[in-house]
Amino acid sequence: MLPTREVLTTHGLRDMLDPALRSVGEPTALAAQFTESANFYLSLRYRADILRVIVYGDHPCCTQPHLATACDTRRRAALRLLACFCHARDGD
Repeated sequence: MLPTREVLTTHGLRDMLDPALRSVGEPTALAAQFTESANFYLSLRYRADILRVIVYGDHPCCTQPHLATACDTRRRAALRLLACFCHARDGD
């Protein structure tokens, strides 16, 4: 797997390095923290001047409603900085 920096540079997206590395780093670290296995999925897609970062882990959903709510709240809070960063750059 190629590092994010190398992929963006190879595709002529050097001007997006800083925001892309920040956008990849935080959800990747969180996926590693919340995922039970050592594996998770990371995808970078660039189309129509938009960089899309997708990260999936195998963190199981909680079966008890109050635990599921607490878990979701914890994950959303962990991504709050990334959300602010994206919104500041007209992203979502």
